[in-house]
Amino acid sequence: ARDVVLAGDVLGRDAHVVLVVDVPQTVDDHGNIWFFSGIDSDRNKDIAINKKVQLYFSCPEKNTYLSVTGDASIIIDKEKFAELWNPILKIWFKDGIEDKNISLLKVTTNTAAYWDIEGGKMVNFFKMISAAITGSQFNESSHGTIKL
Repeated sequence: ARDVVLAGDVLGRDAHVVLVVDVPQTVDDHGNIWFFSGIDSDRNKDIAINKKVQLYFSCPEKNTYLSVTGDASIIIDKEKFAELWNPILKIWFKDGIEDKNISLLKVTTNTAAYWDIEGGKMVNFFKMISAAITGSQFNESSHGTIKL
């Protein structure tokens, strides 16, 4: 979904976490998540050294959050470029799928953890206040881990 913000976290070349904001092009039928990326980008350099990634998705308007772990690989495949191409990508790849700096990142997913909080922020705020006053437990969310 285009309204979902993504930050991919990669254990970088210097053994620290690197956050990158991006939007996936697609999630395929096997659960792989695809991104366009510059061949010479720091992200590609990091993934060449350490393919382990963790992706964070959020949709604050719906109070929905997802964390996905996986293994990233760098793909150079013009047919796949054409399949996933979106004209807005010309901002970064001026020669389209023929651009010399274009690559795809394929994240093969391993596990996912999700949080889905029911109701809006204001509604949940009042429910929490009510729970605090009455001594009852506030539990208006679902949370789980999925092995992919």
